[in-house]
Amino acid sequence: MSDGQASTLKRYTSEAVDVTFDGARCIHAAECVRGLPAVFDTQKRPWIDPTQAGADAIVEVVLRCPSGALHFERKDGGAAEGSLPPLDPLRHQVAVDVVRVEDAEGAERRGCAAAEEDRGGERDAREAFRQDVHRGALTS
Repeated sequence: MSDGQASTLKRYTSEAVDVTFDGARCIHAAECVRGLPAVFDTQKRPWIDPTQAGADAIVEVVLRCPSGALHFERKDGGAAEGSLPPLDPLRHQVAVDVVRVEDAEGAERRGCAAAEEDRGGERDAREAFRQDVHRGALTS
C-alpha cells in the first residue's frame, strides 16, 4: 500500500473459486461462519478453506457479508461477482450492533453481533452473544 500500511487482503484458493478477505473491513457479523462453517472456521488456520464446499454455496455465503470484507472470483465458469443481483433486502436483512455484557466475574465484554431476518424467520445473534458470555464460551 502506498501509505506504508501492510495489506490486510488475503486470498484463499480452490480449483472452482477463490475467496478474498479484507480484515480491515470485517465487522465480525459472522454471516460467513454461521452460513458455511466447514469453509469459514475461525478455530483453524487458514480460517477460510474454499475446498470444503462447492462454489455455488461459497458464493451464496460471501454475498451475505454485510461489510464487504469477503469477495470471490469464480474459476469454474460460474457468474462473476459483479454480474450477480444483490440480495433482496426484503428477504435478507442484517443489522450489526456492538453488544456490551458483563461476564460471570462482572467484567465487561464487548462484541459485534448481528440480528438476521431471513424469509420471515428471525435469529438474534445479540442474545446468542450474551448467552455465550454468560456460559464462558468466549475468550478475550
